[in-house]
Amino acid sequence: MWLNSARITDQAIEEYRRQLSASVPRHVVIDDLFNADKLTEIVAILRQPQRWKVQRHTYAALYVDDDRWEGTRPKNRFVSREAWQREAGGADANVAQAFLSFLRSPEFMSVLSRIFAVALSDANVADPEINTNYFRIDSNGFV
Repeated sequence: MWLNSARITDQAIEEYRRQLSASVPRHVVIDDLFNADKLTEIVAILRQPQRWKVQRHTYAALYVDDDRWEGTRPKNRFVSREAWQREAGGADANVAQAFLSFLRSPEFMSVLSRIFAVALSDANVADPEINTNYFRIDSNGFV
């Protein structure tokens, strides 16, 4: 439903791998990977500014307010990002949420794994002290 099947054939994957090997730094751009109609619908939903909320975390605390963020020395700030807020019951929000979930699904991880020739998953490290929420490659590495 989400992917353009012509872009994930074995032949297409081999071409992406050739492009990846030939590029410096290593990267690949895949045009039309996603179903264009669905992607247009999702982009329209995700562009709505009222659906985004700023989240700020310091090394000392998660979800700090503006005052605490401003009072924290820059080197002690961890991240400031906007997170998409799904509105309960909205059909359009459900479509966008389904797509965002797909991006972390085993199906999409499998496509990425085929392109990059590594086994990717969305598994988190069990120890919260070292859990970075990056995609896991194996027990010793992260992307």
